[in-house]
Amino acid sequence: MIRLRLTPAGAAGRGEGHRMLSYYNGLKSELAQMRAQLRNDRACRNAFLVIMGAALLLLGLTVLRDLFRAEGVRMPADHMFSLTEDGALPEIFMYVVEFICAAACLYSFGKTGKKAFLFFALLFGFITFDDSFSYHERLGEVIEHSLQRYGLSKGAEDIGELVAWGIAGILFLPPLAWCLLRMQKDELGIYLVFALVFAGLVFFAVGMDLIHSVTKIVFDRNDHLVKLLRQALGRIEDGGELLMVSLAACTAVLYARRGSPQADPKV
Repeated sequence: MIRLRLTPAGAAGRGEGHRMLSYYNGLKSELAQMRAQLRNDRACRNAFLVIMGAALLLLGLTVLRDLFRAEGVRMPADHMFSLTEDGALPEIFMYVVEFICAAACLYSFGKTGKKAFLFFALLFGFITFDDSFSYHERLGEVIEHSLQRYGLSKGAEDIGELVAWGIAGILFLPPLAWCLLRMQKDELGIYLVFALVFAGLVFFAVGMDLIHSVTKIVFDRNDHLVKLLRQALGRIEDGGELLMVSLAACTAVLYARRGSPQADPKV
């Protein structure tokens, strides 16, 4: 009989495989419970439909506004449907859903004591602060001016904002490490679900911003086609952020409702 002996490398590979499987099962279990909540709890279902429906409606109106503008026509209260202008409806809606994220996560932490909810309450609280007081834009300007003093003017604005985001990310590493070290066994799925949503947010907020910056450097001209490309990338970036934050708010509300008598997730 031939017996296979497991080498240290093989054991490490098997351990990694078990770890990945546990991540997958944890995420799968959390998503199944969320589907059950949406199916069984009318309040969760209504909150999901209202938040995501409002987000899609606002995005539809911004697209309609751009189409009308391309034809030289302005909608009534045209500026209120802009994705980029201060005080417009999409910006106000973003403040609301970001606050919902932070408040619902803080409520869940108070109810369950799970550190994952505390971390994400802090994270979405910071995102609300950034959108309200333009943290990354203001720090980005400081870094931009410093770069320009050394003759690095091309793309300095975008580099400054990316560095500002990087600094914020580094500052959040200690609280994340503290929460992970005190993680309860059933918290893994919470981290994975929010990480999935947050990865989408980072893709649109940072990834698309980086792509946008690259197009400014590569296509260093201002013809009609390049302007359309930059505008499209900007709309994808802002619209994607709005959808991801709305999805995060829905996720936070589902967790806040979990454990309520009407929200028993019978999978």
